[in-house]
Amino acid sequence: MKRYTRQALLDSKRYQSCQQDFRRVLLTKESYTLEEADQILLPFCKDSSVYMQFMKEKSGERSHTKTGS
Repeated sequence: MKRYTRQALLDSKRYQSCQQDFRRVLLTKESYTLEEADQILLPFCKDSSVYMQFMKEKSGERSHTKTGS
């Protein structure tokens, strides 16, 4: 998976509904994949459509996982 620098994520329009100061506090590593950054930032973003899409995709992944019996 492609990794993005902390600064690229701070400047990204994807997370613009989260205050940049807040993003700075949450993103402490030098780089992240989009999935890692989404897991950290999206629960705190004001733009619920992005978060809802993220959660829909995550629940779809879970529904395809086999459960043991």
